[in-house]
Amino acid sequence: MEKPKLYKKIKKGLQRKLSIKACREWKDNHKRNPLTNRLIKVDGRTYNKLKKDCDELRDRSLEMIGRDFIIEEAYGDGNCFFHSVLKLAYPHHLPINIDLPDDSPKSGHMLREILADSFKLKDYVKMLGGAYAAAELNIEYPYQGGDEHLDVYQLAKKQEPELRRKMKRKIKKNFQQFKAKFANYNVFADEGMIEYTARKFRLNIIIYNTEIPDQFVSARKIVKNRSSIFIYNWNLWHFDCLVGDNGKRVWKWRDVGTDIENL
Repeated sequence: MEKPKLYKKIKKGLQRKLSIKACREWKDNHKRNPLTNRLIKVDGRTYNKLKKDCDELRDRSLEMIGRDFIIEEAYGDGNCFFHSVLKLAYPHHLPINIDLPDDSPKSGHMLREILADSFKLKDYVKMLGGAYAAAELNIEYPYQGGDEHLDVYQLAKKQEPELRRKMKRKIKKNFQQFKAKFANYNVFADEGMIEYTARKFRLNIIIYNTEIPDQFVSARKIVKNRSSIFIYNWNLWHFDCLVGDNGKRVWKWRDVGTDIENL
């Protein structure tokens, strides 16, 4: 007879707070309370309270969006952003040079590999403009009004030769570090990866976040007349797909353009 798995009990004063991560853990194992690590009775009082609280957390998160969305879970393996994009964009909105068999977990990994491999120094330079470049490079240089419209190479050209060489070396070093993170399955997608994916797919990727009610995180620039997909980010931890209650996955600009501009 297989022995039951034992969990280290959490002291009462150190109990975790309810979160979507805890609810997902409880969904995988209904016999354990994820907040205390204690074994619980299925359909007992604690079980029913967890079910009620997790359902309410999910409903409150959807209410924040203000749209008739249904949350469709993406695979939670550290690559959930790429799985979400693929589940929403597959197959009709993939670039012609991205040929994937389906939207399975394996294809989500393949998508990340393709994007990371296609990411070049020129793409990194385009992402690093103005004040963002100054913070990313961590280099002191004369910064003037209007520089936010220039990319980092354009900014470098305005400097004296010694500083220009220093900036370019730093840019190349940072690019290699970013590209390595892009290809690493254990690294969550960050703003730069999201922005490049949006540009590569020629889509607006709009991400709602439980930590930022009434706001959104997205590629830094919304492009007019491009279609859009919507993704939900739970507590800066996990990405899930947002699908219309009618099954719609990609919205044309004519349907959501004004709404996006007013976010």
